[in-house]
Amino acid sequence: MFECLTMAARMAARRLLGLCTAATLGGQHAARLLAAPARLPTAGLAMAACGRRARGPKELLPARQTKAPPGCRGLEVMAKDGSLWHIFIGKSAADNDRLSLEIGRPDEPWMHVGGGIPGSHLIVRQAGDAGLGRPPRAVLEQAAGLVAFYSKARSRSTVEVHLTKCGQVSKRPGAPTGQVMLRGGCETLRVAPLDPATLPKAEALPKGDKNQPKGGRKAKPSSGFG
Repeated sequence: MFECLTMAARMAARRLLGLCTAATLGGQHAARLLAAPARLPTAGLAMAACGRRARGPKELLPARQTKAPPGCRGLEVMAKDGSLWHIFIGKSAADNDRLSLEIGRPDEPWMHVGGGIPGSHLIVRQAGDAGLGRPPRAVLEQAAGLVAFYSKARSRSTVEVHLTKCGQVSKRPGAPTGQVMLRGGCETLRVAPLDPATLPKAEALPKGDKNQPKGGRKAKPSSGFG
């Protein structure tokens, strides 16, 4: 009996563990949890289950449009502490690849909807490179709501969004455009899709770094979120 329970627990654990991937299906982008570890490429076997679920955002932060890399939407958000953060969102499969693999820096937050739902990739970058590190929680929650809106789940009341760092995003050789792999642990945020048109306007925000859309993976990645 004990052996049966142990085996069942192991099988359940294997189903929960998997590789979070962002894929393109029929020209659309999707996030998937692959449930069978035996099918995963070697590079993805270190992927831990996404955990630490949360709700948000509780309060909308003021935002305005900002310059973004080609093929991306850009928003500048002001946190309660006065810090400014740029949110870049890919528009197509090729834009998602470029944003996740070239434009995003190793320590910058990366997001995508979970559950096999098509959607955009998103990164968060601090304006001016002030070196504050991880964005405030409210900024991450607002970004999660935005990436949920730019997905096929925008009509749902709540959506699961996977959060990790750009340094943990890679691409398997020969993978379709827009499909990437996540290595290491990630968080899962449960949020409501957030239409950027509903955000408080922030026309008087201080100017951020004019060169924000430039730059790629130069910084050395640190430990995972948490």
